[in-house]
Amino acid sequence: MKVYKVGDRVQIQPLASDREKYGHPRASIMAPMLRYSNKQATIVSVVYSETLGQYMYRIDLDNSFWFWTSKAFRPQKLLKRKQIC
Repeated sequence: MKVYKVGDRVQIQPLASDREKYGHPRASIMAPMLRYSNKQATIVSVVYSETLGQYMYRIDLDNSFWFWTSKAFRPQKLLKRKQIC
């Protein structure tokens, strides 16, 4: 499980193929999240979920509405960290 930091640039996986694969048994990818497939985003906050036992991420694309797991992201090697104030 990859741990991302605030400001990291990521690309969202093509989620439509297998929603549970990119989520968590208790926090899967929801249908409205599918529209962000293959788009680039910036991590804006990181929270550790005791219930799920993993880090959850909020991104700028959805105005920090959804929580995302690291499995939903494909890191971009060519993208640089963006300064978030």
